[in-house]
Amino acid sequence: MKMLKRVSAVAMCAVLASSVAVTALATEVTKPTSAASTPVDVDEHTFVAYQIFTADYEAGTDYLTNVKWGSNIKVVDFINALKTSDVLKTYFTGIVAENTDESADAVAKVLNDNPEVFSSDTADKYSAETRAFAKLADQFRTGDAIATTATVPAGYYLIVDTTTITDPDAFNLSLLNMVTDGALNITSKADYPMLEKKVYENSYDDSNDISTAGDRIKNEGLTYGAGFNDTADYEIGETVYFELLGTVASNYDEYKTYFYEFNDTMGTGLTNQKNYNVYVLNANSAGEYPVQNDKGTYDTADANVTLVDSSKYIVTDDASSFSIKFENLKDVAEVKSTSIVAVEYTAVLNDDAVLGRPGNKNTGSLKFSNNPNYKGDGSDDQEEDKSKTPDDTVIVFTYKVTGTKKDSVTKNPLTGAEFTLTSAKTGKSFTITYGDDGTFSAKGLDAGKYTLTETKAPDGYRLLSQSIEVELKSGLLCVVDPDNCQTWDVATDAEAKEALKSLTATLNCAETVAAITSTDTDECADAGEITFDVFNTKTFILPFTGSTGTMMIYVAGLALVVLAAVMIIKKRAKN
Repeated sequence: MKMLKRVSAVAMCAVLASSVAVTALATEVTKPTSAASTPVDVDEHTFVAYQIFTADYEAGTDYLTNVKWGSNIKVVDFINALKTSDVLKTYFTGIVAENTDESADAVAKVLNDNPEVFSSDTADKYSAETRAFAKLADQFRTGDAIATTATVPAGYYLIVDTTTITDPDAFNLSLLNMVTDGALNITSKADYPMLEKKVYENSYDDSNDISTAGDRIKNEGLTYGAGFNDTADYEIGETVYFELLGTVASNYDEYKTYFYEFNDTMGTGLTNQKNYNVYVLNANSAGEYPVQNDKGTYDTADANVTLVDSSKYIVTDDASSFSIKFENLKDVAEVKSTSIVAVEYTAVLNDDAVLGRPGNKNTGSLKFSNNPNYKGDGSDDQEEDKSKTPDDTVIVFTYKVTGTKKDSVTKNPLTGAEFTLTSAKTGKSFTITYGDDGTFSAKGLDAGKYTLTETKAPDGYRLLSQSIEVELKSGLLCVVDPDNCQTWDVATDAEAKEALKSLTATLNCAETVAAITSTDTDECADAGEITFDVFNTKTFILPFTGSTGTMMIYVAGLALVVLAAVMIIKKRAKN
């Protein structure tokens, strides 16, 4: 009897249907491409086969005949599971649960007579019925596995992914493979999500306006909001805006439940403010995703933006880290296989911030379900069914200026001067620390303009008549090379040289009273410090009434009067 015509069953039974070939993620983090996930490399996976049906195949035809139960299936249990499955019972309810050729023929006839049900409903997504059938076959398989390299008789075989998963990776869905030529042909069907982390940079240009460098930079389809990239610099005490963007595996629909957890770790220089917004982002009809407005705020009036209720996830946090965990992401109805899940949050750059390189790192990762098969629901007691993306890191930089007070003639250091330094951007006045060697410094500065004002001069020296404008210029990667900054990764401290390429400054003042002494821009970036000299001129005192000069004239005049008197007295005595 002709059963399971090959033409009608190929879509279902061509196990692990091929998707577009993409290089698998290596040890370094790979950036998301649109909202796509990363297909696994089937060559790096191991598989075994189990015989579900045997059959006869006549060369040159497109079908199998004489279908019988194979040696690797618990027939009665399998049929009973088909008859009681919420998804499948409509199709199998009348089949007698017994290990006979008739029951094999009856099950095969259901598959053959319903090709529109037991097939792929898109090129890369299996129908719910196909997935349910394969999962039950996986659940009730038995006996020794067959090597996928073996030559096997014609029939239907369950292909099972037995890879020892190494992060980041995921198992393939177990599905049936129809064999006519003795070969078990396997291509990749599984994939996994990816994570992207961004920080908001409010760069300043020469006119002290917010720079557009890095504005809506596109990385292979995924667009970020204005100013969001991988590097930024801030003043200590400022609020820093961050975002985590997670994609979803394209075979998301093949999971019964889906574990999904963001994890974020901040350096000691960043203090978590513990304020989180979680969004689901979906593409519009043009395939474009919503992007952040200024400082990471999504427009919830957009139909493609959903603010997720906090009851859907669990937050665990402290001053330097947090996790946002979805025990089952499928509880959020708006999430699809093409969605992006975004987390907005802020931290404050604190007094422990590192100056210059390697900067203050903030690292994120994503933990996710990796097994779509019947036992891979991602529950807490199945830790082996979860994987983790590589860390993605952004860096926040901050800087310092150090001046030395000197005599304008001798160039010797002077002590006793006092200054104020004020930010043109925030209006903040910075604490000045003074050294016994005539130095003074302020730390925790952003790139941009500052006003340095002398409020007290050293004894015997004139106060500077005008303030000095100090402008710090940072060579952030995403400002000086925006085309490459979205594909740059942080793995070691050495790569901070790529993140912050240089640090320079200019001093603008009417008097010739200051000079930059930092000359090596790379050295400055390492230390995060610009050094300069400020010169003072000695006080010149002019004569005035009651002064020493006038007194000397009086004394000289008096001496002349006394001398004249003496001479008169002597002359009279002679006479």
